[in-house]
Amino acid sequence: MKKKIITSLMVMLLIGSAFFACSDDKDTGSQKGKIETMTHEVAEKAVKQIRSPINKARSVQGLQDEHTRDLKKTVEE
Repeated sequence: MKKKIITSLMVMLLIGSAFFACSDDKDTGSQKGKIETMTHEVAEKAVKQIRSPINKARSVQGLQDEHTRDLKKTVEE
């Protein structure tokens, strides 16, 4: 009888420790944070690469519009 009690306690201890060992969520939370941070950095770089030519084109367009206005003023005078 004593042997069955000790055996069942050992089995419950092993099963309980296996569940406890598998439930370590600390690492997955930090990995999710790292993945989100890396994704955010990559997205910012992509936005900069897309916006820089657009901003350059806008500035060139602004210079061209200013030049066109100056030419129209000189023609009118």
